[in-house]
Amino acid sequence: MESSTRQLHVNTAVGRRVAKRILAVEPLDPSTFVLVSNLYSASGRWHCSEATRQEMREKGMRKQPCQSWIIHDNEIHSFQVRDVSHLQSMNIYRGLEVLLLECMRSGYEPGTSFVLHEVEDHQKKDLLFCHSAKLTATYGLLMTSLVQVIRIVKNVHVCGDCHSFLKHVSAVSEREISLRDGSGFHFFSDGQYSCRDYC
Repeated sequence: MESSTRQLHVNTAVGRRVAKRILAVEPLDPSTFVLVSNLYSASGRWHCSEATRQEMREKGMRKQPCQSWIIHDNEIHSFQVRDVSHLQSMNIYRGLEVLLLECMRSGYEPGTSFVLHEVEDHQKKDLLFCHSAKLTATYGLLMTSLVQVIRIVKNVHVCGDCHSFLKHVSAVSEREISLRDGSGFHFFSDGQYSCRDYC
């Protein structure tokens, strides 16, 4: 399964040790606290994850919100998780529903292991389905011509589920998608990807 292949690169024990050392060097960097919290969540240690986030709040730090954007008609169209602020929100969510069904028919399986919140399984899918990269890709499909590459920029590392989703989108829509995130460029075309799922 694709998500399990990608998670081979996650070693929570080593990650925690490294993050704690970084915390000692960069005690005022919120991204380090988020990293430690996510590592705890990924290993099911929800109490430790929440304690880390609480410490972050007590120090007055805030997590940078995940955001994706696309340029269309010389305007930047930006989306956050569960975003409903865009003028086209209703059409975007309707389009995303159709896109999710088509992708699932082609083999996409929601990677609920990428949800780092302690919620029920059905809630995990709901959280995954409204990630900013999915909303941005849907907007790009709706608003650009069939020959244009959909160019998405993301301010943080793309999650494994969105990576899998975009791969399937490129196949079912027969469109090319380029995504630039914190780790580099990812290019999806005809169900294939440039980074071989390592991102």
